[in-house]
Amino acid sequence: MKRFVRLFSLLLGVVLMTVVIAADSKEPPDLRARMASDESMLHRVTDVPFKMDNEAAALCDRNPKSFHAHSNYYCHVYVNEAGLETMKSGKGIYPAGSVIIKQKYSDEEATEAELFTIMRKMTPGYDKAHGDWEYSIVDRTGMKELVSGRLEACIKCHTPYAKTDYVTRVYLTKESKPAK
Repeated sequence: MKRFVRLFSLLLGVVLMTVVIAADSKEPPDLRARMASDESMLHRVTDVPFKMDNEAAALCDRNPKSFHAHSNYYCHVYVNEAGLETMKSGKGIYPAGSVIIKQKYSDEEATEAELFTIMRKMTPGYDKAHGDWEYSIVDRTGMKELVSGRLEACIKCHTPYAKTDYVTRVYLTKESKPAK
């Protein structure tokens, strides 16, 4: 189990490093590297894997640059420090630099990641009509970005949640509140 936790932490570090380094951030490179290597900078907001709605999970299949996805997904959700307070409260606008990662699994036990989906809050003006979010899909290894940008399938799913800055938060039930 410890080996899995270390491997998972490393994988999340790689994913976050990819996202943070690619960002148009003004942070010095040493801070970006520290964020990428320190899993404490990510906060898991789900206590147990959340079962995604089949329709929402299937939207990924409609992306021509995408991958073969299962229609059923369970996921754990993580947020970086920049977005933590907004995630906890469910109110306000996420600040630029906020990163939300869904680690998706095909089984409820969350034994092996199938892929990662990432929302990254960009600087104002990136995509004003859709909350300035960039969406990415990363393969199960966390090493290969499959698609990134203003992804129509992601936008379609997140548009109904404009009041919560396009973040669904459906995984935050009484049984699954943000971790402290």
